[in-house]
Amino acid sequence: MFWKNFEKLCTLRGVSANGVCKELGLSNATATHWKQGAKPNNSTLKRIADYFDVTPEYLLSETDIKEKLSANGEPEGANVR
Repeated sequence: MFWKNFEKLCTLRGVSANGVCKELGLSNATATHWKQGAKPNNSTLKRIADYFDVTPEYLLSETDIKEKLSANGEPEGANVR
């Protein structure tokens, strides 16, 4: 599921998977490994999540919530009344 979510986020942002890897300082082969079913290690997963401004759990399909949550449980950037 990681690859599917990663690819979807790349499409939404208008960047290629290899382009994201390059921006994050990863090898071109990395995206190919992910496409074949490999998952990034925890530190790389965190960097990817930060790049797309989503949670690592979303990338791994453990949740449907894409947004990072603030300390009060609200999506970051949400208007608080």
